[in-house]
Amino acid sequence: IAYPNAKQGQPSSKPSYQGTTTQPAASVYRMPNGVETVAQAAFAQVSGLTAIELNDVKKLEKGAFDKATKLRNVLLGTSVTDIQEGAFGGNNDLTAFDVESGNPNYMVDAGGVLYNKAGTDLVLFPSGKEGEYTTLPTTKTIKRRAFYYAAGITKLTLTPSVEEIDNDAFQGTGKLKELEFQPTSNLKKIGTW
Repeated sequence: IAYPNAKQGQPSSKPSYQGTTTQPAASVYRMPNGVETVAQAAFAQVSGLTAIELNDVKKLEKGAFDKATKLRNVLLGTSVTDIQEGAFGGNNDLTAFDVESGNPNYMVDAGGVLYNKAGTDLVLFPSGKEGEYTTLPTTKTIKRRAFYYAAGITKLTLTPSVEEIDNDAFQGTGKLKELEFQPTSNLKKIGTW
């Protein structure tokens, strides 16, 4: 089952869901209770939603929200345990993820970048985030498709703790011009670009 492309969600007055004056009004879809999996491409290219609240969802399959270009808010509930590679990408307005505090598996840094709870795996960089970024000092792995279609990132600084960059970590990052490795780098493996 796929969400209809242009179908609007519910309006919201929540301050964090409001965009800029050039963005559409908040249109929120709250995943119904009991839904545990968002299937591949279920919300791909959906243009009618600006926010998703994932409630009881446990698993986000590959490409679940691919190129949902107006999506700017994602709230991961406490139940999310599995986010597959490329679950999000090409979401041009998405500048930060949000995770409910009780989630035992995921967290976000101060800039809204998604990590595993230990802060060792950079799972997803919001694809609408622009400029430079430095990984957390605890980061060991940049996961596959972590920066999937993050078209606005220009420079990435890897802290010395980073040991591995998975395959396709930087797919679609056309403005990324510089990778800086802080001394003394412990990088052991770089996958395909």
